[in-house]
Amino acid sequence: MFEKVIGNDTVKIFLEKLIVGDRVPHLMLFSGPDGVGKKFCAELLAKEWLQKITPTKLREGCVDIHILGCEGKIGMHSMQSIQEMIEKSSYKPYEAGGKVFIIDHAERMLPSSANALLKTIEEPSKNTLIILVTSKPEKLLTTIRSRSQLFRFGELNDAEKKMRGQNQKEDENVQLKKKLFETIRLKKGYIELLAVCDEIHKAFDEKKKNLEKEFSLKYQDVLKEMNAGQKHKIEAEVEGAVHSSWLYDIEKLLQDIYAYFRDLVFLACVKGEEGSAKLMHDKSYYEGLGKADIRPLDKVAAALSQTKLALERSMPLKNALESLFLSLNL
Repeated sequence: MFEKVIGNDTVKIFLEKLIVGDRVPHLMLFSGPDGVGKKFCAELLAKEWLQKITPTKLREGCVDIHILGCEGKIGMHSMQSIQEMIEKSSYKPYEAGGKVFIIDHAERMLPSSANALLKTIEEPSKNTLIILVTSKPEKLLTTIRSRSQLFRFGELNDAEKKMRGQNQKEDENVQLKKKLFETIRLKKGYIELLAVCDEIHKAFDEKKKNLEKEFSLKYQDVLKEMNAGQKHKIEAEVEGAVHSSWLYDIEKLLQDIYAYFRDLVFLACVKGEEGSAKLMHDKSYYEGLGKADIRPLDKVAAALSQTKLALERSMPLKNALESLFLSLNL
């Protein structure tokens, strides 16, 4: 059933058993790191489950599978989209024996939207399946998490990442990160650091623009056949998808910055090759550095949290990184 999903064999086997045994719960929570195939797995599960409860063969693009993506410049699930989902959940299915709603990046529901969804979760319509997909389950309402059956997806190993073609995506930013860490290590000065921040900002901005173009080309023919309301809905979801992708890259960068300072602390505590083998980054990033270069990890974590908050409030990436490095006295 799930042969196309790379990795996470334990989860796949369990999901297959649930479908075969007619024990699929009405509310499922797919949790795990970004880029491991949670949403893809949710879509396959939706098709398999609907086919199991539908007498006739389902066509591709079954209209009873609803996928909710983030919307707008802030990349959130709007109250309107959740209310539409709640309303659709009360309708009879069009062609299948049931309905499936997949909420991608479920942690980005507004509190009002999540609370509105609670009643539907507590009193689901017959043959309705809701799958929440998230990399941050802790940001979901406790009341929603407690009512969901949790499925934990783990990180892919190197071979699995290669199969999913992720290495190229990760390599795109490796030179910029290397330049950033080298600038910090060699203490080239604040002007040089600002230049690297500007370079990172431009690279991320360029990637975002390319993704917007890619989506525009993908949907240009479809949009011609839609009315104004439908166009607005698609455009809002595209905007949300682009923002989510950009946010993922930003969070990966911030995680790498934290790992850089974590490695410095680790090297100070563990000597020799054993310590080097457990570094998050290349050992060359830390050559010539000593205890004077270490920053308390609680201070680093707090500074990164402030940076994320500033970005969520629409501060330009360049300015957010400048503030981060100023607060860390680099």
